Amino acid sequence: ASVVPNKAHIQNLADTYNLNYDFTRLCKNPSLNEIILTQLNNLAQEYNLAQNEKVKNIHLHHELFKDRQDAKNRFNNNS
Repeated sequence: ASVVPNKAHIQNLADTYNLNYDFTRLCKNPSLNEIILTQLNNLAQEYNLAQNEKVKNIHLHHELFKDRQDAKNRFNNNS
C-alpha cells in the first residue's frame, strides 16, 4: 500500500523511537516503515480482518499525490 502519513503522527512515532530525522527521511526509514506496518497489522487483528484484507507491505510517501503525478497522465502522454 502507498501511504502519505500524517506529519504529526510520524513525528510522535519518531520521538517515541528516538528517530531524529526530517519528515522526508522518516518516510524512507525502514525501521519506521516496519513500526507502522506492525501498527496496521495490530489494527487488522483487532478488527478481525480476513487474511486477504491485511496490508502486506507499505511504502511511505512524503508528498501528497497530485494530478500531474497520476500514472495515466505519466504513461499515456499523447503530446
